[in-house]
Amino acid sequence: MNRRSLLKLFGAIGTYNFFNSPLASTLPSNSPDSKARLVVVMLRGAVDGLSVLIPYTEKNYYRLREKTAIALPGNEGGMHKLNNYFGLHPALSSLLPLWRSGQLAFIPASGCPSETRSHFSAQFNMECGIPDADRSLDGWMNRLAVANSTDLDEMTAVSFGATVPQIFSGKKPIASINSQENYGHRLPVDRRDFRSSLASLYSPSNSLHHNYSQGLKFREEIVKSINAPKLDKEVLMANNGAAPPTLFSRDINLLSSLINTQPDLQFAFMQLSGWDTHVDQGGAKGILATNLSQLSSGLSQLPKLLGPHWQSTTVVVMSEFGRTAKENSTGGTDHGHGNVMMVLGGNVGGEKIYGEWPGLSDDVLYQRRDVAITTDFRHVLSHICQKGLNLSDNQLSSIFPRLPNAPANSFMGLIKG
Repeated sequence: MNRRSLLKLFGAIGTYNFFNSPLASTLPSNSPDSKARLVVVMLRGAVDGLSVLIPYTEKNYYRLREKTAIALPGNEGGMHKLNNYFGLHPALSSLLPLWRSGQLAFIPASGCPSETRSHFSAQFNMECGIPDADRSLDGWMNRLAVANSTDLDEMTAVSFGATVPQIFSGKKPIASINSQENYGHRLPVDRRDFRSSLASLYSPSNSLHHNYSQGLKFREEIVKSINAPKLDKEVLMANNGAAPPTLFSRDINLLSSLINTQPDLQFAFMQLSGWDTHVDQGGAKGILATNLSQLSSGLSQLPKLLGPHWQSTTVVVMSEFGRTAKENSTGGTDHGHGNVMMVLGGNVGGEKIYGEWPGLSDDVLYQRRDVAITTDFRHVLSHICQKGLNLSDNQLSSIFPRLPNAPANSFMGLIKG
């Protein structure tokens, strides 16, 4: 694929902004795959981990959840049984082939060991890779790209979103792809100085000036309508500029094309909004189920789209924190603590649940309301970086500083080789 074809691909899929990167002028190569890759998918808004990976043998699960519980395997709308303890949400059914082929694993009761229930703070902590992180810190994926680079100007990382997120902030230049639809985005005509210049240009003609004024009026009405606050302020903050799940499959297709044509691309960050389900979360059907279906559909395409590159690609799905074990009075769940991580890829030792599950008994719930954290999310990521990317202990300490030692053999076999 030449430069013109690559740019044509971008134009066919959406509007993309690239900066601080030579990506647009790089000629792709068809050389054999030789580099391991890490793709991180952030579910902004705090996905309900207890609906993703369901501990169906826990008596407290069905006591705590009347409206949002998922039925037992074999029942209408029932979960898919993974083992004798956990089941998978029915909306994630397209991931079952990956599970059964040993290419999908779960880590329940995982998360960031910070007490915050603020979306902004929790996301910032996870993106910095440090609990209660200082606001001046860069992102752990940028530090990872730096540690893994011999040339900082080499294009090895790409981020999907309107701006470069905190996880990729730092010394390493990052290619940023804004794949969201541009409806309602501000244009030059929305600038006051630009409008004044056009008004002066059209003022000699009454008809042109009238049409121009009406056009501005109509545009203001359209932009106001499109940008109307359909969600409360908290939900908008939780989304943090992430695309809705409906665009995920499209972004997965673009990411796969980039990996297949850009041999130096090793790191990618994707983000999805819409997981802050305080109201009407639903069970087997509903808001959460719809979003999970979109997530599952996108992820399940990767083995076919990536072909041989799938064997050297690891995908991590995570969220800033979990949700309350007990549903609220409006059929939703509130900000919690422990959550679940998904790890998938051709090099993953899957069909297995890693880490320690603390249970849902009242006496083990965090602050008597949330799933406890027994696995620091950084331990999962550092294991992937060490085993999948062959990073040294010194490199890992620069990526995840002040990380306590992980329990022995916690993730033995998660990454093959």
